[in-house]
Amino acid sequence: IDLDDVRGYRASIPSFGIQVAQMTNKASKLLVSCDVIADARKTGDGTVLTPSEEIQLKYHTPEKECCLGPACWLCDFLRRCSAGFLLPLSGGADSLSVATIVGCMTEMVTKAS
Repeated sequence: IDLDDVRGYRASIPSFGIQVAQMTNKASKLLVSCDVIADARKTGDGTVLTPSEEIQLKYHTPEKECCLGPACWLCDFLRRCSAGFLLPLSGGADSLSVATIVGCMTEMVTKAS
């Protein structure tokens, strides 16, 4: 990542331009060379490093994405606050959509455990 390009892009946006102009400690370029491990290697302490197995991507329909995204957020919210939440149902469309998201979340949690 070229930080000068990022800084230049941010400076072109008026709200970010003020922040960029006020920066006092600008990062300099640091070139780092690294090797990608293609086979098993031993580290200094004897640990064997092997590449992980390839993960097959799973694409969802747009409708399912709209349901799974908020369900993941809700699950993460519950994990962090650990207090629970109240789901008032009035019978309207908004109550139905929230109940559907909660249902998707519970289904995801049940499958994961």
